[in-house]
Amino acid sequence: MKKSSLLKQKDEIVGVLEIKDSSFLTIDCIKRTMPEWKEKELFVDWMFVTEQELWESTGIYPTKVDTALSTTSKYIQEHTLPDGTVKTI
Repeated sequence: MKKSSLLKQKDEIVGVLEIKDSSFLTIDCIKRTMPEWKEKELFVDWMFVTEQELWESTGIYPTKVDTALSTTSKYIQEHTLPDGTVKTI
């Protein structure tokens, strides 16, 4: 299990935001409620799902702007120096 995993059981889909020793910080992707810490044992029978399956379940798809922003964000994260400046080419 890793951060950003999506888990599904029946009609529920949760995203894993953080992992501690015995619990996950999860967010309900269907109801879109506040994140909650839940015990890892609760997710033993849950299946991993993809973002595509999440989009199909919710009927909410990313727009080109969302995709562009995430690409830009990823670039900034990968090219940020320890002092907080961004490397330029």
